[in-house]
Amino acid sequence: MQSPTLRMIGQAYPWDLVDHPGRAAQWREGGVDELAIASSYHAVRALSWRPDGSVAVIQQQRSAHYLPGSDRWVGRALRPRPPVGLPHNLFPRSVDTAREAGLGVRAWVVLTHADHEAGSPEAAFSTVDLFGNRSRFALCPSNAEVREYARGLLVDVLNQTGVDRFLIESLQPLGFRHLVAHDKSPFSALDDSAIDLLSVCFCTACEQDARQRGIDLAAAGAVLRAAFARGRARGGGRPGAAATADEVAAVLVQLDELRRSASTRFLSELAEPEGGQPLDLTLAATAHQQTFGPFASVTSADAQPGGASGFCAELSAPGGAGWADAQTFAEWGAARVAGTLNLTRSGATVREALADSHPTGTPPIGALDELFLYHLGAQRPADFDTLGLAELPGARTRSIPTETEPDR
Repeated sequence: MQSPTLRMIGQAYPWDLVDHPGRAAQWREGGVDELAIASSYHAVRALSWRPDGSVAVIQQQRSAHYLPGSDRWVGRALRPRPPVGLPHNLFPRSVDTAREAGLGVRAWVVLTHADHEAGSPEAAFSTVDLFGNRSRFALCPSNAEVREYARGLLVDVLNQTGVDRFLIESLQPLGFRHLVAHDKSPFSALDDSAIDLLSVCFCTACEQDARQRGIDLAAAGAVLRAAFARGRARGGGRPGAAATADEVAAVLVQLDELRRSASTRFLSELAEPEGGQPLDLTLAATAHQQTFGPFASVTSADAQPGGASGFCAELSAPGGAGWADAQTFAEWGAARVAGTLNLTRSGATVREALADSHPTGTPPIGALDELFLYHLGAQRPADFDTLGLAELPGARTRSIPTETEPDR
């Protein structure tokens, strides 16, 4: 259908709907068009608001798959875990609740962020930094097993609920900066450059990819370790000063191209139709290169058919960087441009939150087709009434698909 206004998409956890079924109708009546509901998510502590104003504290200490298990995981070393202390069918139930309220649904899937314990099966597929330290939360998609695991997360959703639209995060390795429980690393006062060096992956799968591209990963690691040792922890000094600065920069460019090549392969495999059914993928992304985190670095080549159906920028990124990403995606001719907006200021309307997210207070809303409200499900019910989800002017007129009810 032709829509001259932003499509409003609330991000929610399955318990936000299952525990409070009336909330879906409230959101629909208030202007929400669709929900992106977490089907597979990392460890989390979240509040679920009860109608009387009290809260339930939801605590999942490891990543969880909120769907019943399927035969596809039998015998696999890397497979999703069920939630602890919660029903294993929360996602299908939340989908039914949303549909009954007239809301569209897409699955919100975190791909390579998988919190796990040392010695668990996930550990064998996690990222390895330049000093040999394995991550406890980041899987490396250079491993074929990781890509198969991520693909399985999407296929489970499609097969069990008929949902074929997805918001996907963490296409690339997360890097060192991404938060972990009670993170004390800021006390080590590393500058941004040092953190970037610790974010590069040197796992066995990455070594194999590098070898195929003619890159000596061991030699690259030696350059970066020497640079890290010479770098200054304070004062903004770039590791690898003076004589080695150019060499370090060249190595980082090489390794960034290696990482992007792996993510392009990963995205292509994720986007493959399943049983003739195409998958609609909106990728959390940034046009900024040599960055790490849940928003993957992409280029104009990734906007071509055969990959993501749309890109989603982080609108609350500092200095308007996310808005610059959205404008870049639009200039590339991306089929769909979205942005995710943090709803963190209590009592603020969406208009006010949009203004807060841009240095000038006047963001280029016309670059967007869709606006993801993060995190709508965590909002107090009373605060939702103040969000003011009125139609926002200036959005592009685009043909935006709507979800069709599957035959089940």
